[in-house]
Amino acid sequence: MRRKRSDELPRYVNEPDAPPFQWRRRYLYYIVFAYLFIYWLRAPKRTTSDSDSVNWSSYAYSLYATDSATLCHAVLVFDALARLGSKADRVLFYPKYWDTVVADARDRDSQLLVMARDTYKVKLQPISLLTVEGRTTATPIALPRAYWSLSKPWPLTSLLMVIQPNLDEFARFKKTITGGGNEALVNAHKFDMELINERFEDNAMVLPHRPYALLSGEFRSHNHSAYLGSTSKDWDAERVYSEAKLVHFSDWPLPKPWIMWPQEGLAEMQPDCGGRHDAAPCAERRIWKHLYDDFRLRRKDICRLLSVPAPDWANIKGGEHSANVTEGTGHEAPHAEGQVEGSGKDDEQTPVHDA
Repeated sequence: MRRKRSDELPRYVNEPDAPPFQWRRRYLYYIVFAYLFIYWLRAPKRTTSDSDSVNWSSYAYSLYATDSATLCHAVLVFDALARLGSKADRVLFYPKYWDTVVADARDRDSQLLVMARDTYKVKLQPISLLTVEGRTTATPIALPRAYWSLSKPWPLTSLLMVIQPNLDEFARFKKTITGGGNEALVNAHKFDMELINERFEDNAMVLPHRPYALLSGEFRSHNHSAYLGSTSKDWDAERVYSEAKLVHFSDWPLPKPWIMWPQEGLAEMQPDCGGRHDAAPCAERRIWKHLYDDFRLRRKDICRLLSVPAPDWANIKGGEHSANVTEGTGHEAPHAEGQVEGSGKDDEQTPVHDA
């Protein structure tokens, strides 16, 4: 549409009579502006965000450690919470026979306890361990379901638990554990996940597994309908990774990330990129390897612990999820030079990459 030129616009020529009206209108503008300004000054202001108004001392991230490996894992979580600006308290439960007296430069457990307390402001809580066949206690709870389970309804998973402290529930579980547990339960080798399901499967609040419970093995899978919740949704590895709040390492029979990969196992188990064999790895393989590399580097830099040497692939490979030499967290790991306060530059054994 053609714009009109300035000389084509209508002109008002009765200018001598205009000023009185214009001044009165201007005064009206001033009055309205002054009223709005006063109202703005007197109006209540929100000086704090909803997050700032929360009493964060009523909330806490609570972790427990029973050996050197799980202690390091807990410190890595506290480090991540600190980097992300978490305001909730941090609590670490650990065996009461541990101490915070650093005996020497290789006393990693005491060093890590001191680091947790002083660097990450963790409240240390020594406790007597109450275990039967590896079980732990639980209380009224909210947690996600194990979407990877073959049975339905999917069981609850102890991968992540939001707990409302309850002394009655604690006493009930303590009695079960100290009493040795039900004989059938012990013989069935049931652990914390099974105990929690038997107690809370009908009354727990269920958290969405997406984004609160993602398995690393999801990036090796070809069928993502269970995680996505539908066969019609498109899988986007980058988006899933960026949305995930917590990733649990699970790539059986490959060992956990504190144990190095056997080269044959890596070649066989890494994401296959849809059968592609070109030089550039797909997003799934790149993300999957980054998860492991990042864990190992942070374990070395923060905990000053190197990875446990890789086992023989032939000894751990198998279709059934039966126990093997990589089970548990009690493996003796070589130490990096220096104490945990530093971020030393010592080289760990060379990580295994694409095979």
